[in-house]
Amino acid sequence: MAQTANIDPKIYQLLLKVQKRAYCPYSNFPVGCVLEMGNGDLVVGCNVENASYSMAMCAEKSAIGSAISQGYLPGDIKKAYVITKKDYVIYPCGNCRASLREMNAEMQVIAMSQDGQKVMSHSIEHLLPGSFNRTDLDSS
Repeated sequence: MAQTANIDPKIYQLLLKVQKRAYCPYSNFPVGCVLEMGNGDLVVGCNVENASYSMAMCAEKSAIGSAISQGYLPGDIKKAYVITKKDYVIYPCGNCRASLREMNAEMQVIAMSQDGQKVMSHSIEHLLPGSFNRTDLDSS
């Protein structure tokens, strides 16, 4: 069952700021993501669309790419915060859930409404149970 979470105002303001940077002329659906590292650092990402729709990048994957390029390791990411323009909670798409799961199987995903009044938190395992992951690639 989902848990309601209290969001640090600093993180909420950062989510709004990065969400405004989204490049989404086709969907008009800006998404912001903040990854919280184990050491407290925050890394952001937003969605970036392309006229060739399949080339679009979701906010969560944008943030993951930024974190990795800054030298963070997959296990460093402890929480993913996501905000959309809706007045209700929307969780990451399946592709992003798999990407988040790759980074940390014990990660918490905190999704919220635009106004920050509706906030839900789930483990990535709850959002993507029994998912294919790197341990399934064991060659033995």
